[in-house]
Amino acid sequence: MRLTYRGLLVIIAIMILGIACSEQGLTEDPAASPGAQAQGGPKIDWGGVDSGDHEPCNPLVETPNGRVLIPNSQRGVFLTDNPESPWYQATFFSHGTSIKNVATDKVIWDTSVIEAVQPDGDVSWISLAERYEDGASNFKFIGGTGKWYGITGHGRVLHGKYEPEIHTPASEDEEIPVWEMTWEVKPVDLEARQTIELLGPEDNPNVDWGDVENGDHEPCGPLVETPNGHTLIPNAQVGVFLSTNPDSPWHNATFNSHGTNIKDTATGKVLWDVSTIEAVQPDGDVTWIALAEKYEEGLPVFEFIGGTGKWYGITGHGRVLHSDFAPLIYDPDAHPDAEEGYLPVWEITWEVPQ
Repeated sequence: MRLTYRGLLVIIAIMILGIACSEQGLTEDPAASPGAQAQGGPKIDWGGVDSGDHEPCNPLVETPNGRVLIPNSQRGVFLTDNPESPWYQATFFSHGTSIKNVATDKVIWDTSVIEAVQPDGDVSWISLAERYEDGASNFKFIGGTGKWYGITGHGRVLHGKYEPEIHTPASEDEEIPVWEMTWEVKPVDLEARQTIELLGPEDNPNVDWGDVENGDHEPCGPLVETPNGHTLIPNAQVGVFLSTNPDSPWHNATFNSHGTNIKDTATGKVLWDVSTIEAVQPDGDVTWIALAEKYEEGLPVFEFIGGTGKWYGITGHGRVLHSDFAPLIYDPDAHPDAEEGYLPVWEITWEVPQ
């Protein structure tokens, strides 16, 4: 009866959901409504998470502006009754950073990549940058494998802001939903991805390119072998950014990556690298990007997902300039060397609201 009731609810609530989702920020696209879902458009879901505590992963970092950065991971399961959802019967694995205010001993930010692994081994990832005082927090799908390859979509953490007529718990024993989302799976246009406009007009000062000096990936949590022949390897990596622009969010910044490598179990070949990468500047201000890199696709594109202090509200994107599967796209005119023998491996453009 649960699924039948839910289906009936979706049909009845076509107009209500379309309006509510638009007003609450779940989607600005009227097509992403239950009516569109019934016609093969973007799909919707809501539910809960049953998870454990955050477990520390790597040393804490104290910053001059009175913050403590706490790398951590968290495991659990997603709760949803929608069998078409990428989170149906999926495990929950979050790896990222909590930021605590030293003076108040209060967590003020949580950023992470959250990984959902279904019983058949297919995986999807979202990126989340959650500033608690802002209230409801938005997240975005950044990639997926198998049937979720090409997934796009977004959602939000509800923080108690839910509509009983819309987000009906699956049973009387279930807690109220804590997230809602919309998604669809589309063919991946690799050509469009590789020709993305990155550096903007010539008069745009908000561009940078450079390198990273970092150590090896260090394991952070147990490996997971999946039925489809993959091994998921949680890991972390630290280093420093090498930047050419003193006004860049990555200038003089440390590099801290939390994520997962996916390896072909039989061959040992790494297929995917997914992570949140954190840049911490000497004054303690932080920015994050989310990266989902499928190596056989060539050069990956990434996006900024948040920032603190002078970088609060940052948006922008960039790309890795080299890959084992693609030539280095280095342009001496566009990316002048910082020093002899230096080759940039990334380029970014960004904007911060005034």
